[in-house]
Amino acid sequence: MPFVIQNSSCDPFVNLALEETLCSYAAEKGETVMFLWQNRLCCVIGINQNPWLECDVEAMDKAGALLVRRRTGGGAVCHDLGNLNFSFCAPKGSFDTQKGNAIVLSALRTLGINAEASGRNDICVSDKKISGSAFRHSGDFSLHHGTLLVNSELSLFPKLLTPDSQKLNAKGVRSVEARVANLSDFAPDVTVEVLRKALEAAFTEKMGHVETLSSDGFDVSDLSEFYASHGFRYGRTPAFSENLSFRLPGAGINVGLTVEKGIVTDCHVWTDSLDTALPGMLSAMLIGKPYSPDLVRKSAEQCTARTEL
Repeated sequence: MPFVIQNSSCDPFVNLALEETLCSYAAEKGETVMFLWQNRLCCVIGINQNPWLECDVEAMDKAGALLVRRRTGGGAVCHDLGNLNFSFCAPKGSFDTQKGNAIVLSALRTLGINAEASGRNDICVSDKKISGSAFRHSGDFSLHHGTLLVNSELSLFPKLLTPDSQKLNAKGVRSVEARVANLSDFAPDVTVEVLRKALEAAFTEKMGHVETLSSDGFDVSDLSEFYASHGFRYGRTPAFSENLSFRLPGAGINVGLTVEKGIVTDCHVWTDSLDTALPGMLSAMLIGKPYSPDLVRKSAEQCTARTEL
């Protein structure tokens, strides 16, 4: 019989690991699994996206937002505790996106929200996007997962997803900005918990008798570490180049970088510093290190501080 998974974790790495585990479980059991979950504040990018192109990583650090990479395609999105995520995991060929969308739309109708599927990926209310989804077909399972904005802090999201005047040359695909809205804009009484119950009821009505399981029965510790690893989150980044310029005491510095798989592989430094050794010193500090604008600036500050001694 189909399964609903009860889960209390808001750790995005744990949730993605559990989702992947449930895909294998669904294939093994020959049944569909519905997994409803929430993440703490984070920016989630698609499998082939460049985080430096999609996100303002410095703004994310200030806001306490994690960078997360999922295995499905599509664009970058933000999650917070005002957003409810859904996953339909099923044996390959037994469940499709139309069935998944039908369950979501049915749940929304019971809450008095007249929504409709738009294109291949979105669900909209009055031309406002309240849900986006992505898909994965791998081996013996299929996955359809997506977001449902309930009462998210939408004013914050563009600040995290818009790069800060950095110009990158890359092969990564930029996300398409979309007009979005919260479900609470259309039905003020809707909460995440209310929506969760409506989705469970709609899933049961569609699938028949449903068994409820606890996420505690699945060990995802190793897989969650993989999702949290620098190698997966940044290592899949397409090669790109970037120029950073800033003024420090005693020196104006411009740094040209080549980054491959999240690691600085080449570095050229231009400066008006009186210290002729500074470019070589700074390049040596950066090459081979995981890239971040903060690392570049701090390394430059260390170099100029040595110059002043």
